[in-house]
This record gives sequence, structure tokens and C-alpha cells, in this order.
Amino acid sequence: QQLQEYRTTHGHLNIPISHELLGNYISMQRWGYTQFMEGKSKCNGINDARIKILTDMGFQWNLEKRTGPHDKTKAKSWSERFQDLLEFKRTYGHTRVPHEYQPDLALANWVRTVSGTLNF
Repeated sequence: QQLQEYRTTHGHLNIPISHELLGNYISMQRWGYTQFMEGKSKCNGINDARIKILTDMGFQWNLEKRTGPHDKTKAKSWSERFQDLLEFKRTYGHTRVPHEYQPDLALANWVRTVSGTLNF
């Protein structure tokens, strides 16, 4: 309902993560979608039906390209992202990846999602 209202008001569903009411929800949907596409059992209630409904509404699964549903052939696994984080740490001496880390926005998003999920 709130997604539909946002879409009606703004003409799109490119909702910022900072949005007071929907930011956390869309973040968890994207996280669940990634889990689902990687075949993991914990996917925040995401299933084919929810993916279709949200996609049909214009929901953007992959914010990097904003071209529609996430291409699972290009998605990095959790282990690959962790290796990227280790490389970041080797380079910069810490794991505090900036939210707008231009060399790898996907890594920045992954760190934000994982740290929010695991509370570290």
C-alpha cells in the first residue's frame, strides 16, 4: 500500500534508503532478493510471486544499473564480497566502507546491509 502511494506521488520506486517509512523495508526486500537469487533459505519472505508483484510495480532490485531485475549471473556471492572487504581493509587499514564509495558501490551497499543485519 505505502509503496503504491509512493509510486503514485513520485512516479517511481527509486526510494532512498534514508526514507523514514520505506527505507528499511526496501533494503530488506533487496537483501531478501539477493538471498533468494543465491538459493539461500533465509530470504525475508521473498518468493517468485513477490518478485513479480514488485517488479511489475517498477521496483528496482539492482540500484547500480537501475535496469530492472538483478542479473544473478553477475551477482557476487557473500564470500566474494567478503574477499572484496578484506582487500578494502588491506588498502585502507579499516572496514568502514563509505556509503558512496565510488570504486565499488555494490561493496558499500553490501557492507551496510550486512552490518545492519549482523549488528557489528
